[in-house]
Amino acid sequence: MKSLLILLALALPARAHDPITTTLTWSKEISRFVYTHCAGCHRPGGRAMSLLTYEEARPWAKAMREQVANRRMPPWDAVKGFGQFRDDPSLSQAEIDLLVAWVEGGAPEGNSEYLPSRPPEVSAETELVG
Repeated sequence: MKSLLILLALALPARAHDPITTTLTWSKEISRFVYTHCAGCHRPGGRAMSLLTYEEARPWAKAMREQVANRRMPPWDAVKGFGQFRDDPSLSQAEIDLLVAWVEGGAPEGNSEYLPSRPPEVSAETELVG
């Protein structure tokens, strides 16, 4: 009987989405530092997939958590602790903690009324000059 229950449990379809267990949202908290730290590369026509909208970022949420928590993203080759650097894209530990908690809490979108203004589009030409 016990093995039959285990088989039934394994046969049930997996949930389509993670349950929402956080009050952190893309609209209120996460988009702000994604726009600040990630949009330079993660935008339409950028060096990597766009993460400027919830619809674009949500499928990448777990990968974002892994890359950020392991400090592989955003890339920064300067060695910390040897001076201050201009334009350092690194996330603070508090921002990393927010992203991790958001993903582990189901990565909810939230109310779009709270979204900040999108960062201006940066063209490849502007990027090379500026």
